[in-house]
Parts: sequence; structure tokens; C-alpha cells
Amino acid sequence: MAIISSATTIADNGAFSVNLGSLIFISEQTTTGAGTVTFTGLSSAYPIYKFEFLNCRPHTSYGDLMFDASTNGSTWDNQAKTTSFFSAINPHGIEYGAGSDAAQVSGRINLTDNTGGDSQKGASGRMFVFSPSSTTFVKHISANLNSFENSTCINTFTSGYINSTSAITAFRFSFRDHNLVGTIKLYGMKDS
Repeated sequence: MAIISSATTIADNGAFSVNLGSLIFISEQTTTGAGTVTFTGLSSAYPIYKFEFLNCRPHTSYGDLMFDASTNGSTWDNQAKTTSFFSAINPHGIEYGAGSDAAQVSGRINLTDNTGGDSQKGASGRMFVFSPSSTTFVKHISANLNSFENSTCINTFTSGYINSTSAITAFRFSFRDHNLVGTIKLYGMKDS
């Protein structure tokens, strides 16, 4: 089909291409109380991966949303990670979360600080993973989530790296001492 205006052909079949952007949806998981949510299959298909967290909260009480990484999707807590963590808390101001920093920790890493557990609370935000399939460089991560505790809004920032030159193929998310309720989406960023 052609687009014609005043007897002049402006475009013919195939003349336009639609750019769908660089953000490609890969998968989504929604849970009403899973112990962990795992995403596998990260590869060299994308240089950057983005996780989106939508209204994630602990199943009961308060908890910290955390992540871990794996080279095979079945072995966890074996990748050393170094991260910095701080939060902007209304009404308290900026708090440096020295207790949530990690220096070559092989276990889970905090993404939030004390997220509330009932249905009006929760955490939403994003985490980026850079070049997870590289076998030359460490894997950098950067996360920013906003959560609601009791009557407090908490905006947390986590950044650092997974100290491995092995390809990281899987990520796992969970709350400390609680099951996870919410939705997590995974995207790949092409041409980035």
C-alpha cells in the first residue's frame, strides 16, 4: 500500500521502518508469595539487562529485597560482590547504609531497606546489569528502588560489581526472611 497526497506518492510498501527502540521485553514473573524469583538465560544477546520491580513486598512484616547471581542458574552464594548502599528517607534525610554495604560478599545483596509487608506498601524500581556474559571483565550493577515502610518513603541506591570473569547467566530475588509478593520484569537493551 502506498501513501499518496495530491497525486504524489509519498511512500510505498517498505519505505517506512518502525523502530521499536532498544528495550526488548524478555520475561515477567508475578508471585503471591514465592520464596525466590529466578531469571535464567542471560547471555551475550544484550550488553545490558534491566530488571523492573513492580509493587514488590515481603509476604508478611518488614523485609529487605535482595539479589544473588549465578553462573549456571543452580549454584548460588558463590559469586563475590562488592556494593555501596545508601538511602534517602523522608522524613529522616540521607542515610548511608554501612550495614548494607558489601565487600566481597558471596551471599545476597540488599536492594531496599525495610520494605513494608502489607498490600498498601511495597517497592518499585529498577536494576541494571552490564555485560553479564563477559569473560574478561567484572559485572557492574546499578539499582534504584523506592519503597514504603510504615509512614516512611525510602529511596535506595545500590551499585557495585560482581567480582567474576565468568559469564553470569542467572539472577535470583528474594526478601530477607520472608516470601516475595509482586512482579519482576526482565528486559534486554540492544545496541547500547
